[in-house]
Amino acid sequence: MLAIILVAATLDTVLSLSGVNGGGKLDFPEAFWQSLLRVLDSGSFASDQHWTTRVISLVVTLSGIFLAGSLIGLIANAVDQQIENLRKGRSAVLEQGHTLVLGWSPRVAAILSELVIANANHRKQAFVVLADHPKDEMEDELRHAVPDTRTTRVVCRTGDTGDPEDLRLVNVEGARSVIVMSGEQGDAGVVKAVLAVRSLDPTFEHIRVVAEMDDAAHADTLRALTDGRIATVRADEVISQVTAQACHQSGLAGVFRDLLDFDGDEIYFADATPLVGHTYQESLLAYETASVIGLFRAGEVRLNPPADFVVEAGDEVIAIAADDDRVVFTGFVPDVDLERVVGVPFCEPPQHIAVIGWSGLGLRVLGELDEFVEIGSVVDVIVDHTVFTADEVTVGDYAHCEVRVHAIEPGPAALLGVLTGSRYDQVIVLGYRHRMEPARADARSMLTLLALNRLWR
Repeated sequence: MLAIILVAATLDTVLSLSGVNGGGKLDFPEAFWQSLLRVLDSGSFASDQHWTTRVISLVVTLSGIFLAGSLIGLIANAVDQQIENLRKGRSAVLEQGHTLVLGWSPRVAAILSELVIANANHRKQAFVVLADHPKDEMEDELRHAVPDTRTTRVVCRTGDTGDPEDLRLVNVEGARSVIVMSGEQGDAGVVKAVLAVRSLDPTFEHIRVVAEMDDAAHADTLRALTDGRIATVRADEVISQVTAQACHQSGLAGVFRDLLDFDGDEIYFADATPLVGHTYQESLLAYETASVIGLFRAGEVRLNPPADFVVEAGDEVIAIAADDDRVVFTGFVPDVDLERVVGVPFCEPPQHIAVIGWSGLGLRVLGELDEFVEIGSVVDVIVDHTVFTADEVTVGDYAHCEVRVHAIEPGPAALLGVLTGSRYDQVIVLGYRHRMEPARADARSMLTLLALNRLWR
């Protein structure tokens, strides 16, 4: 464009052309200025006179139109490419102190919903997800599951959770905590993601990692190799333990839900520096707005330690409170002389339990139940023989209970025929989650509940 303007100005000056805007001859600076105006504004040469001057002005104007149009096209294309890159989720995350989730699973939405409640008393919190899924699909799913994120901003990025460069993209080193989900790749994907995080923080001193695992051996190995710095969670193990406990103690599921979610009161860890040198007994009443239930020392949780257990530097107090900012040290309370109440030990009679359905949780549920029931208890495992045969249900041997397997015909009539006439203390319904699609397994479980409701109104 500059070359065209210089050539036009030189011709106007050398040929001593007149008629530019109806005027006389121009010197070089004025000819340069008039040529620049014709490049930028196609209507500038309308008042030119003499055909030689008009031809030069027309050529300059047409060149300007062509070059300006090309420039606009290049700018528009660059903007479109940038928007496309943003849509693909490949831009860097600038947040600090955010919660980072590596991998994708249906449980990500549940994690977000809980963290939204937990972050309600904090401003400008961020929830970042890195997974091998399209950014817009992840955002739409999370927006549908959690419409109101309050003070928490949701950021999704597309990438490989096992690639350190992609982890730098989501600022893993600036994250407050990292949650590694067991997605389509299972434990292999989790291990790859943990190794990628380890390449940025070899000792896990600055990055707090929680990993979801499927296999117990893999979880134990991962904890051992990282000296316990990585917390591993096995969803099936937690579900089976809660199922057995809730079956054994009515209402216990509500207690677990209240303690583990962020709605109401929950468990928090806080700095125990004000308690250093004092006993656990003294710490029990040192927090007016929280209930102390234990201490955390060197990676080990000590719930309700002995009364004379002395708090040391670096320990953390474990307490139940309405929020993390309610775990506040309010001072030691003088010893209170209370009358000791001695309870009478409860002797539970043998139980008769029915387990309807079967899955990978079955063995874990039976193992948990055997720890609590009295000797002489009986567990009847009732399965649909078209889904599981009696030989496929391996229940094992237990110290306190006898396990009997019944393979019956499909349908509520056969189920009610087995249950009628027997008195059961508890019933556990397990979905056939490993033998059919989740929707079909859920439907079978709900139909089973309707049949049980018909039998025991």
